Amino acid sequence: LWDLSDKACLLTLGGHECRITAASFNRDGRFVISSSVDGVIKLWSLSEKSCIGTFTATCGVTNVEFSPDDKYVACSCQNGDIKILDIVAGKVMRTLAGHFEAVLSTSFSPDGKYLLSISDDSTMRIWDFNSGNCLRLFDNNETWFNSAQFDPEGEMIVTSSLDGSIRVWDIKEGICTQTIRGHAGMALYAEFSPNGK
Repeated sequence: LWDLSDKACLLTLGGHECRITAASFNRDGRFVISSSVDGVIKLWSLSEKSCIGTFTATCGVTNVEFSPDDKYVACSCQNGDIKILDIVAGKVMRTLAGHFEAVLSTSFSPDGKYLLSISDDSTMRIWDFNSGNCLRLFDNNETWFNSAQFDPEGEMIVTSSLDGSIRVWDIKEGICTQTIRGHAGMALYAEFSPNGK
């Protein structure tokens, strides 16, 4: 954990036995969830400076993200699944299956009702969080997605791609409404401004 103002290391959390793939804060910054290639997921308390929970996803995990209410964690898996971890119960409550290659990342809608995922199979999917059903499939035939994020209203999606493009998608219509080009190399990440404009 780093202090950005003076660039000093404040805390080192150790416990994973394999390479760490992701780490994410919860909404109020009191906890961190981390994952590793062996499928081990750890929940850390920053106030206690220790691990307070260890979970196993039974597959290599590429990314982890808290739900908006901090009760669940979406775990992106190398086998194409998405494991939904119930933090309170301490177990995987649901597996979302549909991608054919590794899931790179997920993103919750602002209200927590939907989950967005991108995969090495060059598709993006929107899932109903409560039912686990895939509601919409976006196929990016031209290139691969590197990132995907909802807008603040949960009505649009912005993606970055391997070909350097940034695309804006209409969720209801399921189409790309705008393509922005200008990067000489790949576009690694994109997100909407806080006001969505």
